[in-house]
Amino acid sequence: MPRTKLSILILLKILFLSAITFAGDLQPGKTQEGVLRDGKGPTYTVMLKAGDYVESDVELRNTELIVTVYDPAGNKFRAFRLDEDYGALLRFVAEKTGAYRLEIAGQERSKTGKFSLTLRIVPLEERLAPTPAAPYGSARIKQLKSDLSAGKPDAVVRFWEEARARTTPLLEPFAADSRYVLATFLWQGNETTKNVFVELFPYVLAWPYDYSMARLGETNVWYKTIKMHRQTRCDKVRLSFGPQRDLLSPWQRPRLVKAKNVLRQRAD
Repeated sequence: MPRTKLSILILLKILFLSAITFAGDLQPGKTQEGVLRDGKGPTYTVMLKAGDYVESDVELRNTELIVTVYDPAGNKFRAFRLDEDYGALLRFVAEKTGAYRLEIAGQERSKTGKFSLTLRIVPLEERLAPTPAAPYGSARIKQLKSDLSAGKPDAVVRFWEEARARTTPLLEPFAADSRYVLATFLWQGNETTKNVFVELFPYVLAWPYDYSMARLGETNVWYKTIKMHRQTRCDKVRLSFGPQRDLLSPWQRPRLVKAKNVLRQRAD
């Protein structure tokens, strides 16, 4: 390569790096303060292992942000729009081991301002460790159990009629924290139904065993109640059928069925 071209490439690289404000490494559990100036924000780096699940709840403070994630090879990996409409939650799973770069910029209406983010990392080993799901209970499911215990013969039929008349998943308030709701996903099984899983991405990638549906006694009602942030947006939720290990092996994934479940609950 001629010296002139090499010098130009080196100069361009220097100019590119000088335009990026590196704010250092992100540490799990440590809140990092950030500032927007002329629509440009800081760039952070975080060391991840393949399979690590990354989650961050960003405190926007009236800013509107675009967060672009680059993998260890420098390729664009993910991009997140964080604002009042899309929420302030950032989540992804690392596919390679190495240093990931998070570049933060303001949206069109956010040229200046302050924000903060706190990172949480769930290692692959913790993700794959089967642990009991939190005992969140749906009031409607409890009522159905009570009706069945009382011997009401049409309890299940009336339950499905009600479920079809309402938007699913069934949404109920979470009394302990108004920022969350209890979402109950439903599946009407039959004699061949063995295992049903809620493939709610990306959460199921972090805790796959927490999204297994339970069958209500000997009925055809399969359900899973999940505590979800009100800002969570899920355009499509899939149900999968098969052994639990299939959730961890995409190349052996069982037959998938798209469920007619839409959750677009925004913060009040």
